[in-house]
Amino acid sequence: MVQSAIAQLPALKIGSRGPAVALLQRLLVLYGYPSIVGAVDGQFGTKTQAAVLQFQRDQNVAIKDGTVGSATWDKLTYPAGTSRP
Repeated sequence: MVQSAIAQLPALKIGSRGPAVALLQRLLVLYGYPSIVGAVDGQFGTKTQAAVLQFQRDQNVAIKDGTVGSATWDKLTYPAGTSRP
């Protein structure tokens, strides 16, 4: 069930806007990147990209490119330090 919800989240990159970006920004704040993200404004700019890159490095996401695809969403939407059953 969770996996299908992740599949419905859009890929995000610089220039993306909307509720999915705001969700991303809120999750990044919850993961401890509020000073990098800045305002939760629903706009994927350079600050959000920097926070995504740091998150990808910290969570050892396979592709560390500053865009949010399924691998990054998977890490963001599952509790840190745990793995899916």
